[in-house]
Amino acid sequence: MPIFVGDISSTSDRPSLGTSIDHATDGTGSVTRSEPLITPEQLKDRFLTGIPLYAFLPDPLTHVRYHIDDTKIKEEFIASAISDVEMDTRVFITPREITRRLPFDLNLYKSLGYIQLPDAPVSEIIELYVSDSTLNPVFFIPSTWIEAGGLQTGRVAIIPLQPAFVGGGIVGSADSAGGAAFIALLGARAWVSDWWLIQYRAGFTEGRIPRMINDVIGCRAAIDILSRLQATNRLTSYGLGIDGTSQNISNPGPQVYKTAIEDLEIKYKRLVGKTRALFGKKMFSSNV
Repeated sequence: MPIFVGDISSTSDRPSLGTSIDHATDGTGSVTRSEPLITPEQLKDRFLTGIPLYAFLPDPLTHVRYHIDDTKIKEEFIASAISDVEMDTRVFITPREITRRLPFDLNLYKSLGYIQLPDAPVSEIIELYVSDSTLNPVFFIPSTWIEAGGLQTGRVAIIPLQPAFVGGGIVGSADSAGGAAFIALLGARAWVSDWWLIQYRAGFTEGRIPRMINDVIGCRAAIDILSRLQATNRLTSYGLGIDGTSQNISNPGPQVYKTAIEDLEIKYKRLVGKTRALFGKKMFSSNV
């Protein structure tokens, strides 16, 4: 199945995730509470309260302690956490434009042209059409026929039934004979490989990140930050003696943030499971 993916900078002014073409349907469901992507300041307030973001020991050459500032948090830890969350949840976070070739399935076609995309969430359907072997469009599906209420889980449906195809004549560059062959083929074939070509945008639009997704990203980034910091605490104990008086101090050493990391990992796994369930990635099913 050919797939073409490209990162894009979202400039959509649509009101929410899952909004269909022409603002007809809001498919956000339970993710209506949204916000911009988590910032370094929010990450520190929510997950790293009271923790100094400095290495325990100074660099032996520069004698300066390593500092994780806001720039490092944003460009290194948050960016890395987004990649990890996308792999663990199989949910796109950063927006991207995707083109896929999908087969024609008669059973799905009879169910209002049901199409299940493997990507979620889908923020916008750009075009849906039948193409030739060179990916040039042959028959366009009008955008007003596409029901986008299920885009949150990657579900697309063509609302008009078979008579609408006959009456509307969705013929692009083909002639009338080609249109007749198209209609006949739809009713006579149970399955045709690489029939549909659909272009869409997946991921969350700018400023519309669900709070739960930000929490997953924040958990992952906080775990990485704490792991980085505690690795610099190599001393587990030290003593001081003056004229027969001594004092010994012990500390957890490299495990100083062990409890905090374990708590965050438990929360991270729980949120990953809820995210996969919300966007239809918890279970796999097929009509084949």
